Amino acid sequence: MDKGIYDMGVGQLTITLDRVNRVDFGISLFNRELVFAGSHPKRVDVLNTLILPFHVLIWMALVGTLVFVFLFFILFDWTIGRQRTSNPIFTSLVVTLSPLLNEAQPRRMFHRTEYKSYWMICGMWMIVGYFMSMAYKSNLLATLTIPNYEKSVTTAEEILESGFPLYSLAGTALVSSLKSSPRPIFPKLYEQAILERNGLQIFGQSQAQRDIEIKEGRAFKTTTRVDCLSDPSLRIFPEPYFIGRSAWFFTKGSQVKGDLDKALQRILEAGISNYWKRHFIEKERQGKESETVDPLKAKRHEFKPISISHYQPVLVVGGIGLIFALISFLFELIHWHTYDCLTNILLEF
Repeated sequence: MDKGIYDMGVGQLTITLDRVNRVDFGISLFNRELVFAGSHPKRVDVLNTLILPFHVLIWMALVGTLVFVFLFFILFDWTIGRQRTSNPIFTSLVVTLSPLLNEAQPRRMFHRTEYKSYWMICGMWMIVGYFMSMAYKSNLLATLTIPNYEKSVTTAEEILESGFPLYSLAGTALVSSLKSSPRPIFPKLYEQAILERNGLQIFGQSQAQRDIEIKEGRAFKTTTRVDCLSDPSLRIFPEPYFIGRSAWFFTKGSQVKGDLDKALQRILEAGISNYWKRHFIEKERQGKESETVDPLKAKRHEFKPISISHYQPVLVVGGIGLIFALISFLFELIHWHTYDCLTNILLEF
């Protein structure tokens, strides 16, 4: 280019140490950075949000505690036998474990049953208490108010490990840059993620299936940063695979550059390539959140006020315990005079 043999080229912005004096760049063409694109991370549902904050040892401790408590109550019930009167030791134990529960139970149940509904309610009460303590210790409610997202693929290595296809257009720089890259991972990605998984497409081929797979997070594609910024449904990977920022560059005072800048200026004035920027500015002026924010700068979490839905796990567990307790209480209340019938029902249950 210094000798005047070539007038324009495509390369990295660091193509020359003295690029300010010797070369010039076309308007906005440095945004033609070759990148990988995929879908945005998916929200983690409420059930997984409840499970994920707790280590597996915590769940094992919960199961172990419940098994120990129920075995203890069964052993105690077997020890005191079939007596129909209140047992001071058992009453003292229950009052110690659950003082509020002692005031809530009808007194006649001490004399008409073997306390089965009593220790069942006490056991369920302990389950609910354990879950509530877990929620308190781990700030579970705060965790539920900040929706989590699944871990997203962000590197070429992760694309290869995912087993999903990488779509690219044949005969373009999108493909040739991968094949000729000095980094071993990119040629390997071309062979295994594009060729072996039928990701190489020709111009004019239908893109419907590709777009569906990308939207569902089952595929990726090669594209340019400009194209991604104009499509808010796509997420740009942090690292481009055309090393460094690519650009068109020209010799100083080049006529080609002048002609190209005029054409690009007309495109900008028509609002085609710059539509997403103007749309973003208009939304910001209106004080509203933009629908076309750069995915690299988008927030990974959204905040919302605490509502009754955040108490759903505790309410579900407490509701199940209350239902079982009421069923047991009603059966004992109705069939207290038929001991064998009640015993068989409880054993079958």
